[in-house]
Amino acid sequence: REAFWFNSVRPRVILTEGISPRDKTAAAHARQVLDDELSAMHLAICSLRTRRNALSLISCLPAEILVRVFQFYAALQLPASDKQHRLGWINATHVCRLWRDTALQCPTLWTDVCFALGPQWAEEMLCRTKTMPISLRSSVAGTSLGLSSLNLISKHLHRARDILLIASPSFLKLILPHLPSPSSILETMMLGPFYDAQLLQIDTNFELPGIIAGCRFPRLRHLSLRGCWVHWSAPILCGLTYLEIQLNRAHMDAADGYLKSSPKKLFCALKSMPALEILILTDCFPSGPWIDGGSDILQLPRMKLLRLHGPSAACFGVARWLRLPARCKVQIRCSDGADLAGLLQFLHAHVGAGINLPPWHTLQIVPNLPSGFRVEMWRPYHAFEERPKADNADLLIWFHDVEQSLRPLKVLCQVLPLETIRIVCVIVGTHDLSLSDWIGILGRCTEIQQAVVGGDHALSFCKALSMTTDCRPVASLRNCVQERLFLGKLKVLRVVDVPFPSRFVEVEPHSPRRQLVQWLTERQHVEAVPRLTIQLCRCGIKEEWVEALREVVVVEWDGIEGSMERRPALEVYEVW
Repeated sequence: REAFWFNSVRPRVILTEGISPRDKTAAAHARQVLDDELSAMHLAICSLRTRRNALSLISCLPAEILVRVFQFYAALQLPASDKQHRLGWINATHVCRLWRDTALQCPTLWTDVCFALGPQWAEEMLCRTKTMPISLRSSVAGTSLGLSSLNLISKHLHRARDILLIASPSFLKLILPHLPSPSSILETMMLGPFYDAQLLQIDTNFELPGIIAGCRFPRLRHLSLRGCWVHWSAPILCGLTYLEIQLNRAHMDAADGYLKSSPKKLFCALKSMPALEILILTDCFPSGPWIDGGSDILQLPRMKLLRLHGPSAACFGVARWLRLPARCKVQIRCSDGADLAGLLQFLHAHVGAGINLPPWHTLQIVPNLPSGFRVEMWRPYHAFEERPKADNADLLIWFHDVEQSLRPLKVLCQVLPLETIRIVCVIVGTHDLSLSDWIGILGRCTEIQQAVVGGDHALSFCKALSMTTDCRPVASLRNCVQERLFLGKLKVLRVVDVPFPSRFVEVEPHSPRRQLVQWLTERQHVEAVPRLTIQLCRCGIKEEWVEALREVVVVEWDGIEGSMERRPALEVYEVW
């Protein structure tokens, strides 16, 4: 076969033999002859490979199934998502002619237009979509490349089904007027500022142009505005299922008139969204006054997430207006000193519902720097992989503690359904906790099996473990039962970042080590109490402490011994 191909080609290239490179004209002609032969051979090889690939089983797949496989792959491997494989799923079209032809003949595969590969790639993808509705997702910087993308986006906005634009306010103001109003196919609009120190402008917050905000888009369901706003009476808000508005607190002057609107307008806007599923509002609330809606309560039966961030009066006011399904996640972050009394009635009604839902499972209480607390709760433990995350909390309350006391936290804990909690993590920062404080916060947690405690208050927590729920020492009772014991079902206690030797001075006969052993011994003497396992993590504890504890409980120690320097404040929360 080799001889056949050689004999077939040689007569056509024999004239190129013996030509000197110094003869520029003859050499150029000879190179062209050889290049033509190489091209012909390449085409012949491609044809042979195509015929060979046609004999594989996968070539028998109908084009519809192959396209469906490509769609799944495209969702997993987006272009420009991996530095080593910049083309993402598009690499699959380079495998063989059949796969390439199949992909090119399917415009829907190219409708998620990627601008991160550059304007040339974006333009090619736009051509391949033909007349199909498209998704435009681009981060436009103030460069010549960004300007090219801007011009390209403007030409195709009329076909946009989804728009996600990250750009400076000046760029957004230029491009938005090109959007047809109203668009009959637009379903998603997400606008946000381009965070660049050189591009960030004073007018970070700007108003969505009236040509857009003043129209009702028949198919628009998802609207996310960061750094820009619309008036609550704007028609664009009607019929949404997802609404996010987030203003930049550093540049509030531009939105001064918008923020002075009446809370009633916000309430009317929510009424126009009866199918709302996700509501995220950040620093965009009307200034007030916020009064109870009385009997005028808005029911949003499809809600999945309510996330509010701003002044406590506004956050609590919005929450009190709404009646949400029990499965809805509620996350409230207060940016000022909060009077939790304005939220307790709503919380009691919301968290106490949901008979058919999994019971509340995990509770986390940690400091909200510089003051205050974060109270976070989750229902099913299997909802997270390694440790619970605040963004996924079923209930989240962040508040500043204007009293500099534990009273607001205790009041909140009296409302929360703590009876089913199985796992708890408590870190209270600089607050001093007495035994009654621990019992006042966690005394209603009768099902806890695992606890995480960090900081200097671990020793007082251990002392509370030898108390009853009415603050009486177990040692003073003749026949204490498990039901009366504080956290009577606790099996595992994880102690994190407690510098035992440096924090506590050993003075006999009432040394902290001896007292700790005594408290745990008294607890273990209570009938039906499970044997306790203590996990010591990053504590720098001395080995003699560990050996003394092992006489009473099971100890799992990471081996870190001796005094430890104080860790940064934020690291103490990484305790799971």
